[in-house]
Amino acid sequence: MSEDYKFKSIEATDFRSTLEKHPGAAVVDVRDVDFGQDGGVLNGSIHVPVNTIDANPDTVSQFKDAPACFVYCRSSGGRAHRSAHAIQTAFPEKPVYLVKGGIRALVQTLPSSEFSKQE
Repeated sequence: MSEDYKFKSIEATDFRSTLEKHPGAAVVDVRDVDFGQDGGVLNGSIHVPVNTIDANPDTVSQFKDAPACFVYCRSSGGRAHRSAHAIQTAFPEKPVYLVKGGIRALVQTLPSSEFSKQE
């Protein structure tokens, strides 16, 4: 059942405070063709397109040493859910957070200085 995913959904307004509780956490942007749109790129995020994770689930092994993972896409719909589920499946004890509303919500919540523009 898709409702049984272990990862937690958090509001964009809680992103920064939750992230600060996990120093060294991976912030994963899983957008693909829309990467860099809707406000740019969150500084410090790691871009791993969802189709890369879908094609090669071992891609998430790069997050094995991260104390937690925060995942988002454009609006944190299907792509972010699939990616968060893949990370949680690979690392069942790791806290994995899905940022509700994705990059669209983050740009409404965080200061513009936390983003760079993708050319």
